[in-house]
Amino acid sequence: MSLDINNLKQRTASGLSLALLVLSFLYVGGGPTTVGSYDLGDGRLWSPYVFGVLVAGVIYLSITEFTHLAEAQGFSLSRFRSALVGILIALSVAEPNGDSSVLPLWLALMLALLLVCLGSLWSRESLDRALPNQSLTLMSGLLMGFAMGLQWKIFMMEGTLSKTGSRLLVSLYLITWVGDVAAYFVGSWFGKHKLAPRVSPKKSWEGLAGNFMGNFAAASFSKIFFCPEWTWIDVLLIGFLVGLTAQMGDLVESTWKRGAGTKDSSVSPLIPGHGGLLDRIDSLLFAAPVFYCYLYFVHGFN
Repeated sequence: MSLDINNLKQRTASGLSLALLVLSFLYVGGGPTTVGSYDLGDGRLWSPYVFGVLVAGVIYLSITEFTHLAEAQGFSLSRFRSALVGILIALSVAEPNGDSSVLPLWLALMLALLLVCLGSLWSRESLDRALPNQSLTLMSGLLMGFAMGLQWKIFMMEGTLSKTGSRLLVSLYLITWVGDVAAYFVGSWFGKHKLAPRVSPKKSWEGLAGNFMGNFAAASFSKIFFCPEWTWIDVLLIGFLVGLTAQMGDLVESTWKRGAGTKDSSVSPLIPGHGGLLDRIDSLLFAAPVFYCYLYFVHGFN
């Protein structure tokens, strides 16, 4: 496998710009901030609710792209109901006001089921494939809602260091994205043994090894600069778990695109050289929940 230089330049320029924008906003916005004598809300440049608006936007856009992939395979999803399910689940999981009793998860799941199943009674959708259409509408909302809701929850975590939530979320993104970049280069230069040829012909076992090297390097960087409370055992475990589940998310989204017969998740590339938004967050669909579980069970974050 060889490198496409023009595509590489485009991917590098857009990828670096996007990464710098996201990481700087997260890190600058996640800590104690005052303007003159004014304390901005809870001490964040971004309040949890402002971050939640961004989460809702990502959920809606990613579900729009998922709907495009489903329609290419003959299904008919309700983008509105799916996005509403995702936002309900994200709100319930994140608990932005710190009180789980406002929208407990059982209530959010019940409302999601009612919304999807009963909503189709008054829609104009064909009833020929009502069951798979309703199932995909519910699945896409749950998947995006849990993945984005848990990132929202991580952003609001508090610890002994300032900007704890931002530090953790920046670390998650670095570990995921650096691993993806390393996998691309190592796979392009040395890839010979196909990882999942039926799903993603360009992915190789060598690329997977490069992914893990990038994961461990980024986790080590995060320990030194963002999360000094991590041990080196944490670095190894987080690097492995996030790297493995990020690759799973990437491959799962590849099955959707393969079934739809398309290269990108969006109709027209949203990010030059990188495809759609779903192509960028696919690695986080499983990596974010696993990262949160590690923080919850090992480090006691809630």
